[in-house]
Amino acid sequence: MFASGFRILPRHGGYGAINLLGLGLGVAVFLTMMLIVRYEYGYDSYLPGASHIYQVDDVFRPAGRAPYESSYISFVPVPFMEQDFPEMSQAVRVFESHVPVRAGDVLGRDAVTLTDRNFFSVFDLPLLEGNKATALDGPGKVVLSATMARKYFGTVHAIGRRMRIDNSHDESVVSAIVGAPPPQSPPAIRLICGFTTCWVDKMAFGHRGRL
Repeated sequence: MFASGFRILPRHGGYGAINLLGLGLGVAVFLTMMLIVRYEYGYDSYLPGASHIYQVDDVFRPAGRAPYESSYISFVPVPFMEQDFPEMSQAVRVFESHVPVRAGDVLGRDAVTLTDRNFFSVFDLPLLEGNKATALDGPGKVVLSATMARKYFGTVHAIGRRMRIDNSHDESVVSAIVGAPPPQSPPAIRLICGFTTCWVDKMAFGHRGRL
């Protein structure tokens, strides 16, 4: 079949070129779409136990408007959900915001995650340095991804280093380093601190749980 096709090409150059171009374009489109689908389905799949982690969203139904879904929900329902769904083993609040971050002379603006001290009970991420049990067990502690550690300190060995978050007068101390997450990961993994550390006056919305 291929041999006969190649024999015909010299006699019908234009026709053959169009067919080859169409075939090549079709294969290229197929491979591109396959890579896009693979990338999209890769979101959060690297998380240990990802199939047991759920995000709670809220559906708003304003009068005169179409309903819409939001990932920002009040923390108030959490204890009631734990009563209604006893299969929930852990629940953790997550609030993300882009704020100024400074470490020495390095100034940036990054997505910072406020969360609970049991964050690593839901997101069981491997640490390069530090201890999951104590990483967020008190005020003034911050967990960085390896990427953020290199950005602000030039090294992943940043345990004990200090930084200021959201123009706070109080310094936070790096307590743990998480391995660099893949590109298709949420900003929540990059720079993490506890609710007792900062921003306690901000609106508290967002919730994820583990079943």
